[in-house]
Amino acid sequence: MVTCDGKETPVHVANSGRIAELLHPDNLMLIAPASGQHRKTVFDLALVRIGDVFVSADARLPNSLVQEAIERGRLREFAGYDTLTREVVFNESRLDILLTGPGGQCYLEVKSITLVEDGVALFPDAPTERGSKHLRSLIAAHKSGDHAAVEVYAYRCSVSSRAIEIEDSIPVDL
Repeated sequence: MVTCDGKETPVHVANSGRIAELLHPDNLMLIAPASGQHRKTVFDLALVRIGDVFVSADARLPNSLVQEAIERGRLREFAGYDTLTREVVFNESRLDILLTGPGGQCYLEVKSITLVEDGVALFPDAPTERGSKHLRSLIAAHKSGDHAAVEVYAYRCSVSSRAIEIEDSIPVDL
């Protein structure tokens, strides 16, 4: 529930991770209208402002952002692939993205970060068996000769109440 125009309003939170750090009464919540035949709410929780920073609360968003960035040629790590397919079954998982091209195939699993401590984004914020299963599938794809983003890439996003775009890559410390 969020307070919208002075009244309590139910919103859908499309995130199964640990987002308690975001759901604080003092944080501004940006909600987006959503429609659908079987919906219980008419809004989705989209962004949460913590201080001066907007944080995505929608776990569906990163896949669209990465797809758009790849299609626009903005992620050099994934250049050279002709086709992008979403939600592809491999092994025991449904993986987020399959890229295909002259060099073969590359499977991607895309995640966002909601847990930040002392200005450092931490992942995984909520380790799950499903996440472990996806990682095993990526490793199996790699072992079978396909490319798989078993490597970890991180990108900074420009986030406002009007738009979100992938800006640039940032260092990863494993």
